[in-house]
Amino acid sequence: MKQISLLLLFSCFLLLQVKAQEVLLHEEVTADTITPTMGPNYKHFLHSFIGYGAILGGTEGGQTAIRYGNSGDVLLGLRYKYRVSNFFSFGTDGYYHAAVYSISQKAGKTFPDTILNDKERLTFHNLSIAPYLRFNLERKRGNRVGNFIDIGAYGEWTLRLTQFTKNKLPDGRIVRTNTNGLDYFNSFNYGAMARLGFNRWIFFASWRFSNLFKASKNLPELPRLTVGVQVGFY
Repeated sequence: MKQISLLLLFSCFLLLQVKAQEVLLHEEVTADTITPTMGPNYKHFLHSFIGYGAILGGTEGGQTAIRYGNSGDVLLGLRYKYRVSNFFSFGTDGYYHAAVYSISQKAGKTFPDTILNDKERLTFHNLSIAPYLRFNLERKRGNRVGNFIDIGAYGEWTLRLTQFTKNKLPDGRIVRTNTNGLDYFNSFNYGAMARLGFNRWIFFASWRFSNLFKASKNLPELPRLTVGVQVGFY
């Protein structure tokens, strides 16, 4: 009886060992055969980015000039990419875009009014979407973004236009004003863009086809070209 009990105990021990080995082996094989779908060079990729662009080109009509060193675009958003092949992908951006135009204060100024200030700027606050096509320049790059060319378009909705002025009074006081509720701008704008990327560093250029201001207001048009750099976080 004692021998039978020992035999049964030994058999149970062997059974438990075999069962444990089978589960362990099953888990390891499953883990090794899973193919990731989310990543820089996988089917889906989502990441954040920031960017800054310098505004270039001249104004169109009127006695209006901008201070180019103080004008620029600020971008902050998300970028999604869908990988079709090792060479081709497509996707879209969703981002906040602040377009800042510093207005030159010179005699004969007519835009947005004739008042000469110490400093003045217009800031367009936009929500933007930009679909694009991506052509990768590296054949073998592993799970990284690599070098690429993007071409695409953008459309944006202007949430608000703000006019800022700053003036120093004779007694030394500083007066700053922020004017909202301006109604002479177009709410929707669109254009084209191109990008050259080196992994996370991206050089871009965009051209606005639409006009910023309503035709009925007969206002001069501000520069359409922006050139700058973006940084992707991944």
